[in-house]
Amino acid sequence: MGSDSRKRRPHRQGIFNGGFVLTLAISMFVLMAPCYAASRNIPFVEGYYNIFFMGKKAGYIHETVQPLDRTRFLYKSKESWEAKRGGAEMKIERSESYTVGMDLKPIDFSIYQNMNGQITRTTGKLNAGVMIVKQNVGGSEKTLKIKLAAGTIVPGLARFMVMRSNPKPGSVFSSKFFLADFNRVVDAKVKILEERKEKLPNGSCTAIVMQTTFLNMVTKDVFCKNSGLGVRSEIANLNIKIEITTKKEAKAKFDKSDIFSEIVIKSPRNLMPTRKLKKLRVEIKGDPLPGVVEDSRQTIMRKLSSKNTLVIDLEAQAVPEGKIFFPIKDKMLSPYLAPEAYIQSDAKGIRAAARKAVDGEKRLWPAVKRLVRFTYEYISSKNYDEGYLSALEVLKKRSGDCTEHSIFFVALARSIGIPARLLLGITHINGFFGYHQWPEVYVGKQGWVQVDPTLGQYTVDASHLALAHMSGSKKDWIEAIANVMKFIGSDKLDILSAEWKNGTRWIKAKGRKNN
Repeated sequence: MGSDSRKRRPHRQGIFNGGFVLTLAISMFVLMAPCYAASRNIPFVEGYYNIFFMGKKAGYIHETVQPLDRTRFLYKSKESWEAKRGGAEMKIERSESYTVGMDLKPIDFSIYQNMNGQITRTTGKLNAGVMIVKQNVGGSEKTLKIKLAAGTIVPGLARFMVMRSNPKPGSVFSSKFFLADFNRVVDAKVKILEERKEKLPNGSCTAIVMQTTFLNMVTKDVFCKNSGLGVRSEIANLNIKIEITTKKEAKAKFDKSDIFSEIVIKSPRNLMPTRKLKKLRVEIKGDPLPGVVEDSRQTIMRKLSSKNTLVIDLEAQAVPEGKIFFPIKDKMLSPYLAPEAYIQSDAKGIRAAARKAVDGEKRLWPAVKRLVRFTYEYISSKNYDEGYLSALEVLKKRSGDCTEHSIFFVALARSIGIPARLLLGITHINGFFGYHQWPEVYVGKQGWVQVDPTLGQYTVDASHLALAHMSGSKKDWIEAIANVMKFIGSDKLDILSAEWKNGTRWIKAKGRKNN
């Protein structure tokens, strides 16, 4: 079985997950989108905004704030995005609604998203300080409980907190943000940068400029001081900007640019055949630098790295040694054995598919290889047409790119007691480094071993550069995507040396530029 998979050429499509990157970018943007209020007496306000991704118009947003009574107001937003990925059309419609108290804490909310026909719904209702969240993905529902401490607000409402304090340049405010899309509460800081005049579609205003920091995200928002009307919002490390406009201009034609051409990184050296790449040394420059996973196959060379430079040694994944059996029962590994909203490892259909794939095999590594091959062959339509399907949706549609392959594989593995998680990073194909997702499994004393069912690889080649671990829960998506997006549009990746399994080597001479 191993030799068959190594000889099989990978599909040219269904590899990079630009759709995943853009979907999470959308979620991040929505968290910081403008909301409005001049005082504790909330007026009705309405605004239209152009959304720019990588400098090109990708969609628009329509927002309203409506008072309900003296204690509550309603914030609603509706967005429409259109783009292409690998030539495939990509359309996203999304709407949000929050009922908010005058203390700015959310009372209830609902989020609806339709991405190329894949529908997700998330609702929540506050009960005794706990938000009861119900998340429905592809018809499968999961309930979560999230405690909201005093002072917890929706991120977009941070300006309410600021405006009530008569802010001055240099003022700093602390808060807690409820990230409904990611099912978590995080600490945040808001700093007032300046006051300045800003032009509006119909006039001008004195505006406040504020900077918000949470996790490793930094946003910059501009809004009118007296009315609270949003003027401009920007998430620099996600390459997203919105600007106030008219209704007519907001709904005007989108650019529909191909996001792959915007986010892939041209390789400074041809690394083909990638599947036989044994070792790779890369250099990454940036300020700030992205995080990089360190493990048995990926090492940061600290003596060679500097403040704004990382040198990383990558190796092809070693094959596990010894006989290991499953299911594995370990409390420390429970997050990587549990079902998630998108990883329905407890579903009967997933369990049945996994049992069929392993065909009675009890040894862990041979079973993993069978799951890799099964996933690679089961997803017969390798394409970019899907959104971000859950494992059950993949089971039904047999379609998708690297995200669908990885989600499906992890669900299969967990369903039979093999700990599995996701990695998000980049890998090389056809002269480019593109954003990619692949899984890894726990194999005992050797720890975690990376596999790639999208490419039919039982163990990954040396071009796989991991930037973030992900359990599969939406809680860890936000850090992962913010870290990966630092690479977008980058020419800061250089290749210093490479070695293939056939003995071929390439080492960059000092002072020499790559062709």
